Amino acid sequence: MNKKLNLNDYNALNHILLFNNMSRTLLASELEISAPAVFKIIKKLVAKNLILQEEEILPSNGGRPRRGLIINKDYKKILGICLSEDFISLSVAYINGEVIETRNRKRANNLLQARFIKMLVEEIEYVLEKYGKENIGGIGITMPGLVDSNNGIVKKSSIFKNCNINIAQYIEDSFEIPCVADNDIRAILKAESLFGSLKLIDNALLVYMHNSIGASILINKKIYSGQNFAAGQLGKIFNDNNNTLGAYCKNSNIIEKFSGHEEIDIDKLDINEVLSKADKNMSPYKEVMDKVCEQIGFSLSNVIRILDIGKIVLAGDVFVNHPFMKDTITKYVKGNIDKEIFENTTIENSLLPTNIEALGALAIVIGNLFDGKKLIR
Repeated sequence: MNKKLNLNDYNALNHILLFNNMSRTLLASELEISAPAVFKIIKKLVAKNLILQEEEILPSNGGRPRRGLIINKDYKKILGICLSEDFISLSVAYINGEVIETRNRKRANNLLQARFIKMLVEEIEYVLEKYGKENIGGIGITMPGLVDSNNGIVKKSSIFKNCNINIAQYIEDSFEIPCVADNDIRAILKAESLFGSLKLIDNALLVYMHNSIGASILINKKIYSGQNFAAGQLGKIFNDNNNTLGAYCKNSNIIEKFSGHEEIDIDKLDINEVLSKADKNMSPYKEVMDKVCEQIGFSLSNVIRILDIGKIVLAGDVFVNHPFMKDTITKYVKGNIDKEIFENTTIENSLLPTNIEALGALAIVIGNLFDGKKLIR
């Protein structure tokens, strides 16, 4: 008889997924159940081909050798989709988050909504034809804006002209594959919680910068969305020039700040060149980016005063590839909050690879495989 998964089974699967190469003893301790109960669960999950017992023997303090438990990554594949104003990015991965391939398709900013959705469907169809619909365990879709992650509804986003679009239900009905949707930066925070430096952290703020800036909040190991799914809109904060921080951090606006320097051709200048030269303390690039960092640091100081969050992770290639940014932001945070608070606040760059956006879209699926919506049934 093919027994359905129960709550203990799901809890076990989620722990094995998160910890990886987990011993039975540790699993029993984490689940607070007996060794015989764990044995029964493992037997069931192995029979369902959901987990594997590693050949490698784990360290032991005596007694019987311990074999590690891992998720069978080949059980299903998952699909993560990032939607932006410029492109659709689709990543196929094993259920442990290991990316198999990523494909990008450009889109025009003025593309009609119906045509854009048709393009999205075409891309999903391509992946399903290549990998087999029966082999896909779930689809995750991320985008900027207000997204009701509980119901997969896009409340408001620059990606879609209309509001209150139930994109998750539409995709699920179209392909008969479970689908979840979320804000892109909350999804990146989920990736940090699953794979990055926040794996064992209860409270944190993730700041993401890529042509603008935004944030997401982790409280008691839960990602906080807010009453209107608008929590973490760091870019909407007004700075001392009556501009939003998001506008101040926008690539084109940063480039425009060099318009008064006749020796610089701003038509040929890009943000990566600006950041690289700021890293080398070259003028006027250092001064311009110093001002950007000052605004970010000032805004983060206010967030720290309100949340007393303790840990801030800076994500996105702007931060990760350019140490000047973290160091300078940290300097301004230090200058704007009490010494005692700063000494207990950690600011660090993400350790995840530069495809963190793709990992975010995959992470919201992984986080719902055996927890949340429990997509694997």
